[in-house]
Amino acid sequence: MIALDKCTKANGCLQVLKGSHHLGRIDHGLLDGDQVSADLRRVEEAEKQLELV
Repeated sequence: MIALDKCTKANGCLQVLKGSHHLGRIDHGLLDGDQVSADLRRVEEAEKQLELV
């Protein structure tokens, strides 16, 4: 990733779950319309155990 603009909370800076790279591959799919997202159920479970940074 290369940030072209300054990343701030106001413009949607990158957020990650610390240690999520140990979870393995998380499938992605279409939400409503054209938006692609990770499996929300799996992400919600990860959020319960991992720190958001």
